[in-house]
Amino acid sequence: EYDQGLVDILNAAAIKPLSNEIINRRAFDELQSFFNLSGDLLCITGMNRCLKKINPSFIKLLGYAEKDLLGRDLLEFVHEDDRLSTDKVIANLVKQKKEKEFANRFRCSNGEFKWLSWSVAFSEDHQLLLAAARDITQNIKSNEALHKKDENIQEIFNRISDAFIALDENFRFTYINRKASEIYGHQSEELIGKVNWEVFPTTINTPFYEACLLAYKEQQYVFVEDYYKAYGRWYENHIYPSPQEISIYFRDITDKKQA
Repeated sequence: EYDQGLVDILNAAAIKPLSNEIINRRAFDELQSFFNLSGDLLCITGMNRCLKKINPSFIKLLGYAEKDLLGRDLLEFVHEDDRLSTDKVIANLVKQKKEKEFANRFRCSNGEFKWLSWSVAFSEDHQLLLAAARDITQNIKSNEALHKKDENIQEIFNRISDAFIALDENFRFTYINRKASEIYGHQSEELIGKVNWEVFPTTINTPFYEACLLAYKEQQYVFVEDYYKAYGRWYENHIYPSPQEISIYFRDITDKKQA
């Protein structure tokens, strides 16, 4: 006896419509094997979003028994903060008849939530939603951890007394700490992405300019003291290059020079 849910998928996939005797037995068997063995979470819902068919991976990851899922509205298991956006995506999918990709949090049987990345298609002829999902929880957690780490690093750079900037290989600003912003008289948002020499053209051909070029070309640390006419101040610069960027620490040494 054929699984009607899989027969619906086979028909929805534009394979020759199946008779009651299932003409394409091989296609059905291959589809059933794929459905059962796929590592992705696969499911079929009706237009009311109620689950009609789920594969073993769906059950294994989320921890539910099949009977606890079939016939239930998919949105019941979606995190309440993601339900509205998920509902809108599905509504647009049906309206536009185009495959949609999105992510949401799905409740497991133990009450925890998994982040799932969904790809959903709509079969107009059979009035079905065909969906595949992958667990991206670890990716989300890793990204959050990296973001937190980046925030901590930025806070450290903002607390140091030296000014600090980072330039990419084209000498565009990629980072500016609070002290550097104070010296420049610009917020970091005003400078990020802009070329240092274009923003501060008076530094071209100065000892600082030449030191930056040398450090990047030779990939070696360079120290230079320079007088900036625009500010009327002396600064010492510690320039640390890498193939992708240049990190520069600098401090005002005017009082030291005038002592």
